[in-house]
Amino acid sequence: MAAALRSFAGRPVAAGQNRVAILGDMFELGDTSAAEHQLVGKLVAELKVDTAIFIGSLMQAAAAACPAAHYFASKAAAAEWLAQQPIAGQLVLLKGSRGMGLETLLPLL
Repeated sequence: MAAALRSFAGRPVAAGQNRVAILGDMFELGDTSAAEHQLVGKLVAELKVDTAIFIGSLMQAAAAACPAAHYFASKAAAAEWLAQQPIAGQLVLLKGSRGMGLETLLPLL
């Protein structure tokens, strides 16, 4: 996740374009799960991603470390919000564990 975020933050954007990171829970981290999710939030804040969206109960720790982020406990809640937000044409990183099924959000982007 950290490597993807760093790569994403380093990509150039066109005039008027923003970086939008949509990040879901990272499963199977065991005892380090809470700490790893918190580190993701801190990294997002450091990298100054324009819009950060955290999805899932585990990502609550990331959202707590990144005050400007949007947090949604469920993918359905995030989908409802995304349906109202015009992010077409933005540079988007969509990443999370396979079990999150974040690809179902693609039609909303």
